[in-house]
Amino acid sequence: MNQTSKNKKKRKNEEKKIQKESKNNGKNVPIGLTTQTPIKCEVCSKENAEFYFSQCLESKENNINSKCQKHNKKFKFYCEKEDQLICLKSIEYCLDQNHSLLNKKCNEIIQKMEIILKEIQTNEKENQLTIQKSQLNKNKLKLKIQQIVQQIEKESDLLKQQIEKSKNQQLQLLKTIKIIIENKFN
Repeated sequence: MNQTSKNKKKRKNEEKKIQKESKNNGKNVPIGLTTQTPIKCEVCSKENAEFYFSQCLESKENNINSKCQKHNKKFKFYCEKEDQLICLKSIEYCLDQNHSLLNKKCNEIIQKMEIILKEIQTNEKENQLTIQKSQLNKNKLKLKIQQIVQQIEKESDLLKQQIEKSKNQQLQLLKTIKIIIENKFN
């Protein structure tokens, strides 16, 4: 029997237990709250809403999560890294109510959220540093390319000057040769 089947069976047994207690006592008393007054749901005013809240905190099952959502609009879904759907009551409700299970679960989730938030902030800082480093490397490369282009232009100018000079020297030499030849034959 896999874990999901076990969870479903456990949940059905707990629901039957609640129904049995409901018949015996004339009202539904949530599991874990037998010594406390059940808190009514703000939306539907059912006294067994806390049962769904506590079950939702324990379960990945969507049907339980949807009951939580139906019972109280303040519930949010929080997806942890393990892809587990957790039904998170608004923090103020958890802290206001004298319900140790909810408070404990809320605090656990809040701590996990804070850890994940720190990880996200750290990753953002690392990404920012990587971007800055990349920009710096890009700027260095750009500068190097500009220097190479300037060097090529400088060398090209020098080469042009040398070619021009050589051309002028050859022309002068040709003129000199021409003069010598003309003088010899005249």
